[in-house]
Amino acid sequence: MPSSLHTNYVIGGEDLLLPAGAISIFTAPTSHGKTTFLINLALNITENYKNKEVYFFSYEEDKESILLKALNTYVDEDISINNRRNLKIYFASGYRQIDYFKPGRLDYFKETKEKFFKELINTRRLNINYSSYNSDELIEAIRYLHKNTKVGAIFIDYIQLLNLPEGKYKTYSRQEEIKEICIALKDIAVETGLPIILGAQFNRTVTNALHLHPTKIGEAGDIERIASLMVGFWNNNFTPIATEGELREINSKNINIPNTLYTTILKNREGSVGSSELLEFNGNVGSIKNNSSVKKYL
Repeated sequence: MPSSLHTNYVIGGEDLLLPAGAISIFTAPTSHGKTTFLINLALNITENYKNKEVYFFSYEEDKESILLKALNTYVDEDISINNRRNLKIYFASGYRQIDYFKPGRLDYFKETKEKFFKELINTRRLNINYSSYNSDELIEAIRYLHKNTKVGAIFIDYIQLLNLPEGKYKTYSRQEEIKEICIALKDIAVETGLPIILGAQFNRTVTNALHLHPTKIGEAGDIERIASLMVGFWNNNFTPIATEGELREINSKNINIPNTLYTTILKNREGSVGSSELLEFNGNVGSIKNNSSVKKYL
């Protein structure tokens, strides 16, 4: 039986594991770092499991954008005041524009960039794709990858952008459609033994860290019953919209520290529920880490 994957994250004292043969959902309000969290997870899997391939299907951003974000996180340094903008300029100029790098950082960046492409991209250990597949096409792609590659994990960004084939179940509401898609993804996860990791957005009622709840995923109905693991998070660089009582509770729990993600386990069939952690978040680098180093699993 396939083993769960170690992520390098510890939440509430427990290793965060991605269950094999099951669905995991990482969910946050819009713009809070959903894609960034998935990229960090994907990179950590490539680091921990060098004999596995990771496939990242983006339904929101093009391949080049996700690739630059992954490279930025892999570099893991404040190489400029605005890393992502600088990287876009650097590649758009044909590697000629170097004005925006901090002193001494250009050589480090070049070395790390070469390592990123040589060890992850060219070897196909990390595969980034912009996807327009409907759900049936995506299922078949996952089945093909399982039979023909060394795939170890599937990332999909994100669930609310997936659709059934045109004309299929035309009478379904959007909630029912998302539910059917999640059931199909769960079935292919069970069939292949692969961990399938989905990004998701909370609905607009989630306006502060106290509101994170599995039933508040936008358009999602009761898909929390389908998922094996659900992780919710709130980016503390956003100002919460909260009552006075909620603000007092947030302050008393000290969960509103800038440059952190308040992260909580909403569902976990393989562990405890309700545990939480403040993960360090560097928006310029796009890195998400525990406060202390975490054991690496090979």
